[in-house]
Amino acid sequence: MLMHYLHAQYLIEKAFVGHLKGSSDKSSGVMKTLLLLIYANRVYEKPSKDRNAHPTYPLMFSNMWKHLFVDALLPADHVNEVQIHDINLYDSQAPALIHRRIQPTSSKLLSDSLERALNAIDFNPINKWYQEIELLQNYLSTDSADGGELQKLLDKRLQEVLANADNGAISCLKKTVKESFGERKSLRSQFMANLAQNIQFLLVELLLVIFENRNIRLYCNKDINDKQINKLFLQILEEPKIVRLSHKEDNSKVSPKDELPNGNQFPFSSHIHSLFSSIRSYSFNVFERTKQSSPESVTFIGFLVTHIRNWIQTLSLNWLNDLSEEMKKRLLHDIVHLEGNDIFGLRRFSGDRCVILIKNVCSFVELAAADAMQQFGRSGTTIQSSTSNSAEKGSSGHVKKASAGNVSQEEENDGNSSDEDIWAQARAQQEMESSAQYFVAVEDEKREDDEIIDFGDEEEAKEEKQEKINPFQVSEIYAVLWSQREVLCDFIDVLSAFQSRSTRELDKISQSFFLLFTSIQTKDIWDEKLNVYESVGKILIIVLEYLEKSLETTAADKMKDKLNYLIYISQAFHRLVQWLHEGCKNKNFTREVSQRWDLLRLCVLCVIANNHQIQSIQFISLIRKQFELCQFDNFESLNTLLKHVGQALKQNAFDSEKKDEALQWLVQSYVSTFVLKDGHIQNPQITYQIRDDFSEKFIKWIVGEKIEFVIEANQFTKIEAITQILNLLRIKDKYKNIRQFMVNQTQTCNLNSEFAVLLIRAEEQSLHFQGHMHHQFLTQQDKVNWDEMAQLSKKLVDRIKENVIIDILLTVAECKMWTYYLSHYLSPTLDGPFKYGSNGIEKELSRNRETYLSSEQCKAIGELYHVDKRKMTEMEWKIRQGLRYYLMVELWRRKGSQAALYLSDKKFKQLFEFDMQKLREQYTQVQTLFSNALKSQQLDWSGFERRHFVYLIANIFNEVYLKKGVKDTKMITTFLNSQLKSLDSSTARFWNFATPPVADKKDSHLICPDIRSQGRLSYLIAQFCCIFFYCCLLTKADSEYPPFKNFEGKATLEDVQMYRLGWHLIAVILSLPSSPFSILFHQPNAYKKKYLLAMPDDQNTSLLQAMKGYGAWLCPNDHIYFVDNCTRTKESGKCPTCNETIGNQALFFAHVAASGNRKLGIVQEDGTILPDDKGANRGTVKFQSHLLIPTGYVVMEGAMDVKCRNFDEQSIQIARCLVNLILFMHHLCAEKSDCSRLYLCLYFNMNCLLIY
Repeated sequence: MLMHYLHAQYLIEKAFVGHLKGSSDKSSGVMKTLLLLIYANRVYEKPSKDRNAHPTYPLMFSNMWKHLFVDALLPADHVNEVQIHDINLYDSQAPALIHRRIQPTSSKLLSDSLERALNAIDFNPINKWYQEIELLQNYLSTDSADGGELQKLLDKRLQEVLANADNGAISCLKKTVKESFGERKSLRSQFMANLAQNIQFLLVELLLVIFENRNIRLYCNKDINDKQINKLFLQILEEPKIVRLSHKEDNSKVSPKDELPNGNQFPFSSHIHSLFSSIRSYSFNVFERTKQSSPESVTFIGFLVTHIRNWIQTLSLNWLNDLSEEMKKRLLHDIVHLEGNDIFGLRRFSGDRCVILIKNVCSFVELAAADAMQQFGRSGTTIQSSTSNSAEKGSSGHVKKASAGNVSQEEENDGNSSDEDIWAQARAQQEMESSAQYFVAVEDEKREDDEIIDFGDEEEAKEEKQEKINPFQVSEIYAVLWSQREVLCDFIDVLSAFQSRSTRELDKISQSFFLLFTSIQTKDIWDEKLNVYESVGKILIIVLEYLEKSLETTAADKMKDKLNYLIYISQAFHRLVQWLHEGCKNKNFTREVSQRWDLLRLCVLCVIANNHQIQSIQFISLIRKQFELCQFDNFESLNTLLKHVGQALKQNAFDSEKKDEALQWLVQSYVSTFVLKDGHIQNPQITYQIRDDFSEKFIKWIVGEKIEFVIEANQFTKIEAITQILNLLRIKDKYKNIRQFMVNQTQTCNLNSEFAVLLIRAEEQSLHFQGHMHHQFLTQQDKVNWDEMAQLSKKLVDRIKENVIIDILLTVAECKMWTYYLSHYLSPTLDGPFKYGSNGIEKELSRNRETYLSSEQCKAIGELYHVDKRKMTEMEWKIRQGLRYYLMVELWRRKGSQAALYLSDKKFKQLFEFDMQKLREQYTQVQTLFSNALKSQQLDWSGFERRHFVYLIANIFNEVYLKKGVKDTKMITTFLNSQLKSLDSSTARFWNFATPPVADKKDSHLICPDIRSQGRLSYLIAQFCCIFFYCCLLTKADSEYPPFKNFEGKATLEDVQMYRLGWHLIAVILSLPSSPFSILFHQPNAYKKKYLLAMPDDQNTSLLQAMKGYGAWLCPNDHIYFVDNCTRTKESGKCPTCNETIGNQALFFAHVAASGNRKLGIVQEDGTILPDDKGANRGTVKFQSHLLIPTGYVVMEGAMDVKCRNFDEQSIQIARCLVNLILFMHHLCAEKSDCSRLYLCLYFNMNCLLIY
């Protein structure tokens, strides 16, 4: 017991000594209280049914008391440890108390943690951080060069963080209490160990900031010897708003950032830049709201100047704007470097070029910032004075919170977390918007009286003097960087035109000497008394002079790369010229820059058209002389230019086709770049007029009238030109002369004329593109805008009444676009859960129905497609009828032949009040005849002729099959059998079979083609209804040809449409006996050696052109082969086609041709074969192209790439579909088929038939 008493007394004395050391008040008395603690073994009573086990003594030692007991045995005044046994974690005074106890030991903890902190940083050995580490160790030593200022500052920053209740020493103590450690380990020692570790983490963060971008080099640098930099270094490092700490525990090694190649020039510039960047997006949003409220009174750069200046004041960082001019230039250099790594993309340039580009960007920003300071400086000062009270009111609370809540550098770069918090702490959104509104009011006041300055007030005079000393501030720097970001990017791209070997040229922009071909002009553009627009304009002239010279001196093998790079920077240059037009007051100067740029672009276009070649300097000089005054809207000058380029192309041995293609491209580029001015379309505020003479002749040229011009416009040139003209016409109150010429040319046009069709196509393409860019995508909408379509129908009526053809054509294009949209929205309703009824189109859901389009909406949509010849003009009827067919085509493309059934359905007609049925009078008569026959079950068609066969098929499909009239089979069979009886001796006369001449009498099946054709047709007609049609489509296939059998039940709708198309084609063929299709149907083998429609071109022409210099030989069976080198035979082989011996005679010396091998000659470059008898001991033979390929495919002899037909892909697919259908219908009668050898070909083509 005595021992417990003594230990308790010792604890009290120890606490008393600790209190005296930590308290500043030594005179106050302290009452000592003796506490006796009794420890007893834990004996539990045995549990019973009524109660659980419980300890016998309520007072006992916990595990924590054991550690405190160990602490009691330690000295009370240990130099490296602090007393914690009397700290109440939930007391508000506890953070201050423990902070006072830690403060005497923080220096020791800092020095002890330095080495461990350095070891925790991952220094890249490539960058060699030895000098920086040595500097830091010197500054933290006892005899440091700065007198210990940096060490004191680091200690102060650590103290600020450790005093924080949220993440300081108290949080460390709470963490220690919750930890588990050894039985006899000291709690105080564990706390100090954790505290030392946290200090290490904090020190790592501080060291990363100091080492970042070599910041430590700027401090006490003997080379710089600037006390202001030393002061700024300590001031910024002390500022928690800029250098923020998070007390983040991270055991992973982190490397210091080294974003600037030679280190930064301003202390901690990356942190300052990150702080400003945190409000960029928010500032843009506030400006948009301000602009909406008063769009005419606000300029972007002016708003940003005031906005950023107010924000700096709110954060109590006014000293940033009070920096000297030299310091601001240093900060600007680092900011441009940091922005260059991201937005400006300066990493793509080499070191020297990058430094020079940064120097020019800095000069640009300095001039622009000075202009902004001069323009908005007074209004900014007024706002500063008016908002100073509110800034002072909110600054104290903010500084306190910023000191306590330090944020990590990693979170600093996160624009969605800490950056927004900083802005929220800096000022409330409401306050900032009120400031913006005040700025608008001050701007208006400034416009009224911008020259009156009251110098009576001493404070205002002082501010005016300060403005003269500092031409710009940090707020202006960021306002320029943010508002002119696109201009700066374009400026860098333009300056990058100087190649790496021309860095000397680029550097002349900033130096005092610039070589201008023959003379040296002493001038430094950036140091002249010019504004930013004039300075940039002079630099653009320097760039143009360099580009003009390099275009003439670039080697031929590097010309293409040079031109490609010019094309790459052309958009940037063009935007800079537009920016110059908008801001520069010297219009003569901007006109000079614009004209020189246009001349350079024209030269570039001509060189590209000339296959990237310049024969001589005269090629460029003639172009510059012709367009010296930049009168591009001169039709004769354009014609002269085309002649000039055409002569150059002729010298380069271009064939007529490639020459025309190059000149067409040149006309398109010339007109869109210099005449129709695509740049002015983007900026309608710029006034530009096109001469009437050029407009009239150019429109006549694209229409196709005969005028004196080098070339005729092809389809692509016409549609490109029309698109550009329509873009101009959309600008209201401008280009009235062009519109009048277009009206005059189109007024006499037919709706189906080429120019009218191209006009509609161009407008439709533009409307689709605008809809894609400015409206929601089709997939994001659920139904068509029916009200817009109803208004469109009325608009079409009005345009037709006005009778202005061009307006009618443009309205037709708009109608086609909305028809396309309608097909997109109607296609899902053709199947699935949609139902057509009297109330509209309804969608069946799980429990109810939802109206997709009501009957009124369907009726409004259908107004656009309603036709009535009695109430409409001929033009309106044709347009609306054409829109019907266009709707059917688009629906067919999406849903196949199912669309045709829906568009002719009665329910569809009831809702939309139109359908697609257009019946001829003859078909109506036959339909009436057929309807009566179905009722009487007897078809009396006494006047049946060959031309009625198509009507017969149509009625069988429409009236019998689609209505599932199986009971009518007997009636149709009887009628067909009666028609078969007429197929006797008069068959050839009745059906007009064509009898082509028999090419080879060995083919016995061609000796009597009429008999075979009669038998085949009799069989097909007999099988058409009673056997083949119903059995194949309704039940099972009965065709004798296995691939066409259908053993799996009923045929699909697509199968029905395919057979229907096949029989309609047969009906048309029988009506045209002399057509190639008719011959193919009756006698397909007649085309064995003849031209067959839609077959691919033979490859022998390309093969001959690839065998230039080879000897051409024929085997005994006239199959061609080639011999290289001397073109005489040397080795023997076998013909891959007929297996005959080719080449040299076996077992003979060289140059002895095998028996029957004759020589044609030597293949020339254009594919022709020049006769040659060298080595032809078996004789020569004249080249005959028909032995290689059937006539009608390509031209074998003559110029290269000359073709005799122009079949596009769609036309080939359609033609092949018809050929396959004919062969398919021919082979249905397998017994009398003449194309059994085409089994595999037919099988493949019929599987691909639906693709066509």
